[in-house]
Amino acid sequence: MANTKRSIRIFPANTDMLDNCVNIANEANPITLAEMGTTAVVNAPPTGATYIEYAGATAQQHTVTLTSLQGTDVDTHVDNIDFEITLIDVTDGREKFPRRTYTAATPAALKDAITTSTILAGDGFAFTATETGGVITIVSPADRAIRVAASDGAVIAETIAPVFHKAYTREEAIEFCKQAAADQYGRTNRVKFPVVEPNVETALGTATSFDYMIITKVSETKFDKNFGAGYQDVETFEFLSPTGRTNNSVQDVT
Repeated sequence: MANTKRSIRIFPANTDMLDNCVNIANEANPITLAEMGTTAVVNAPPTGATYIEYAGATAQQHTVTLTSLQGTDVDTHVDNIDFEITLIDVTDGREKFPRRTYTAATPAALKDAITTSTILAGDGFAFTATETGGVITIVSPADRAIRVAASDGAVIAETIAPVFHKAYTREEAIEFCKQAAADQYGRTNRVKFPVVEPNVETALGTATSFDYMIITKVSETKFDKNFGAGYQDVETFEFLSPTGRTNNSVQDVT
């Protein structure tokens, strides 16, 4: 029966040397390329590695043009009703999407309503909006995908498409490491059992974002006589590296 194994290591800042790596408990944890079944490449990740370099998000932007709905008094609706915009969060791809509908008597008031509210309670997220001449520009928070609906006759356009960030922010890297600690360090939420929290924050240093690399080592095919079938062991080696290294190469020793 196949065996699987996973390990996570962290590069200190400004190094590509594997013998400088630490584990998520901030303990020295060197390894070699040969142990991972790979080889070095000049100014590039090792052979067969997947390397994701951190890149920040681009916030989505929409315009909602209400000018065709404005009456003689350009601040009011031609039919003497409120202007309306609905923002729908489709980021998580769930069947039921969080949404919020805003109504106001004027485009300026509608802009204010959007800017001073949030979608969802508690840890909900907010938008920013501006308005000029009946055109409302809505900027979504980073790493969200939003759909927009509005009053009949309004013209809606996505002027900037969303781009989600790649790799890990510091907060995500901390959570990533602590989730991995469940198996490696006995982290548990069971009643009356100790909660073991490795020193992840110290291991990560002061970096605010991290690149991510994974190397997968697959053994030769073996035969399990108990099942009468072949299998292969799989071991994954994962690395977090502070963003900003001059290249993505990895070396064995200093």
